[in-house]
Amino acid sequence: MHQLPTVLLGTANHVYRTGFAACMQQGNNYQLVNHTNSYTHLLQLAKLHQPQVIITSLHPAEGSMAEACLQLPQTDSPPAIIILSVQIRRLQFEECVKAGALGFMELNDDSDCSQAAIESVIAGRMYYSKAQAEFIRCLTHGKALLDITTPKERQIIRYWAAGLTCAEIGHQMHLSEETIMKCRKTIIEKLRIKSSEVIGFAFQNGIAQWEEQRVTAPSRA
Repeated sequence: MHQLPTVLLGTANHVYRTGFAACMQQGNNYQLVNHTNSYTHLLQLAKLHQPQVIITSLHPAEGSMAEACLQLPQTDSPPAIIILSVQIRRLQFEECVKAGALGFMELNDDSDCSQAAIESVIAGRMYYSKAQAEFIRCLTHGKALLDITTPKERQIIRYWAAGLTCAEIGHQMHLSEETIMKCRKTIIEKLRIKSSEVIGFAFQNGIAQWEEQRVTAPSRA
């Protein structure tokens, strides 16, 4: 008798979990060996069942999705991992891929998408749902743009995202206000974005953090 590829699901989203389980029962292509809303339980089930595919949005309380991938039991035939996420930042995406993730889906993707994802990762191919593909394309585009900026320009972008004026950035970097104004113009031309889009670009691509925005921006009288 032909053995169906085995799938383990881990997500705290009850609606997705029960819906996915129902779809697996209706189809005959894959066997859902178990599902859980607990990361600790997911690790135990992965060791017990040794599934071919793990679909998960669960991670350690103090850890990342990449760490979650790395902590999965190591077997002779490691499972193909599909990450469930709404949006994933560029650095997190790269870390997840390095940790072994092959697929990226959203919680609102339908059963056809899930089946396509499972088929792809079992064959050893990367898979992105339509929404994730567009988001990752933007991230990759952002990374390519970062490669053409200098360290000084990235530092200016950080201060810019923190809300500093040209004069304040100049004071922080020991440069004149005029130099900073010229650099900001160069940055906009290089990135081919509007000045109003620089802050979003900085946060999306990991140049700036929300904590930095609170801490770095000086108080003004």
